[in-house]
Formats: sequence, structure tokens, C-alpha cells
Amino acid sequence: MERLFYFLIILCFIFPTTIHADQSRSSVKIAFTKDVFVWIKDYDKEEKITEKKATYNYPPSWSFDGTMLLYQKEVPGNIIEAKGQSNELWVYELKTKKHHKIFYDTHNPKWSPTENTVAFGSGGVLNISNLITFNNIALGVDDYEWQPDGKGFIASSSASLRPDGWTNPVLYTIALDEDYITNRDLSKNIVNELFVIPKELEKNGVKILSINADSFQ
Repeated sequence: MERLFYFLIILCFIFPTTIHADQSRSSVKIAFTKDVFVWIKDYDKEEKITEKKATYNYPPSWSFDGTMLLYQKEVPGNIIEAKGQSNELWVYELKTKKHHKIFYDTHNPKWSPTENTVAFGSGGVLNISNLITFNNIALGVDDYEWQPDGKGFIASSSASLRPDGWTNPVLYTIALDEDYITNRDLSKNIVNELFVIPKELEKNGVKILSINADSFQ
């Protein structure tokens, strides 16, 4: 029995069971803007993915599966006046290295947490694009956030000024219709009131009007 014990110990030294992970290469890809271009860094290699100089007012963001990159670039003119500025929305595919313009004037674009679709705001309208076409989802939206299952949103409307004073900002839930990308009937997307925010907030004797509700999750 004692000889068997020592034999097993020797085998452990000859054939160690510990497995070491290969730490020589990082699996993390980083997207960033530098010198008026968009870049991707993979391990020790940096690749410039845009060719023309531009202003990028918002950081690029990865799709849920890491195969696509969303970015916005500032261009002259917008849908209201030619002298203004707008932010074009673009998507870059890592595999094909192709760029696709999604929309010509957007704000606050966000990837779906479950598929390669993009939601974005434009002129108070919440839209969704499947990277080929887009559709309106809801009107009067000030800010929004995807629900974790990717089947709807939490959205807010801002307060508006009327002769009798400000109205309340309101939070809503929006449940997407199964054919949300093709249907033109907004009533198919079920909208329910979630919470009416008080008109005023008070702290330490100081009152502040509630106008917008944003940056929520």
C-alpha cells in the first residue's frame, strides 16, 4: 500500500493536472476615436477603420455580439436648416470591413441587447433599424433605454410649458409588436404609462422644476 502511495505521488509530478490559460494574447477589442478617425485596437495592433477626417461627438459602441461597431460623425446641414450640423449614424462590419449609413441625423443611438438592431432618436421620434431599413416606434420620446430582453423600452416624455404652467415628465413602457420593423401602425406597439414624475423636486428648501428624465437604465 505504501509503495502504491509513493507511485501515485510520482505520477502527479510527471503528469501535472494544472492547466494554464494562454495569457499571451488578449481577447478584448477596443474601439476609440483618435486624430479625427475611428480606430480599433486588437491586442497590440491598431487599425484605422475610417478614411476621411471627421468630428465624432460620441464614442463608438459595439453590437451585442461584437461583430459590428456603431459610430456617429458630424456633418454640415440637418433636416431643419442647411446651416446647422447633424450626426450621421454609421455601422462598421468587422468581417466585411464595410460601412453602412443608417440615418442622416440621430441622437442617442443604442444597440439592442439581444440582436443586431439599433434604436435611435430623431426629432422626438424613437426609431429602430435592422441595418437595412428603419421604422418609427413611438412619438414624443425624450429619452429611452432598451429592456433587457430586447422586446421593448422604458421611455420618457419631457414636460412641456402651457399657459397654466409646466406639465409632468412621464415614464412609459413600450412593448414592441412582432413585426415592428415593417408595420406602419404605431398603435401595434403597446405603450403604457409607468410613472408620472412630480412637477417639482425639493431638497433643503430649494425647489427644482422637473423638465426631463434621462440617463436612466
